[in-house]
Amino acid sequence: MKENGFYREFFHSAPFACAQHEIITHVDGSPADYRFVEVNEAFEILTGLTRDFLIGSTAHQSFSDDENSSWEWKRLYDRMATENEALEFEHCFKTTKKCYHVYVFSTDKQLITSVFIDITGRNQAEDKLVQEHLQFQHLFEHSPSATWLEDFTDLIEWFAQLRHQGVEDLLLFLNQNPKQLTHAFNRIHVIDVNQAALEQTAA
Repeated sequence: MKENGFYREFFHSAPFACAQHEIITHVDGSPADYRFVEVNEAFEILTGLTRDFLIGSTAHQSFSDDENSSWEWKRLYDRMATENEALEFEHCFKTTKKCYHVYVFSTDKQLITSVFIDITGRNQAEDKLVQEHLQFQHLFEHSPSATWLEDFTDLIEWFAQLRHQGVEDLLLFLNQNPKQLTHAFNRIHVIDVNQAALEQTAA
């Protein structure tokens, strides 16, 4: 690693995976492959491969054909090498079943550094939310009971404004100002109804 001591220390002590690659070119100068020049401990954990194995090996030698074919790294790294443009993208490794946000930048004309941030937990949480939403939507649409989905955001914001204006007892305020009750109900917005509600109201 040719960089200064600060960069080298940061590279090796970073809690996220880092790898530095040397660009291997064809005769015409276009990128052909990428050889590992340096990796940190987090990268060894990410790949399950040791530093001794990786250093000097090319990307094609280090990863399985299945992993290489599933990753657009070649096209993206080629773009990085030819256009000298920093890139970021997401990739999920089949072997480890982990997903990463990848930052790629050039530290030298013939060197590329990659940083991998583990986003597996975030993706799993997003997938879980999607599944829960689909389950809720199914229950909502097929419920035999008339059901409405209502948005109380506008009402909550109005209550907050009243409190800011000095209204401490909202119930007392509405009892003393009955016209405001209608105003309050008008701030509740129906955003969806199920089939049972439509049939019940003949809407």
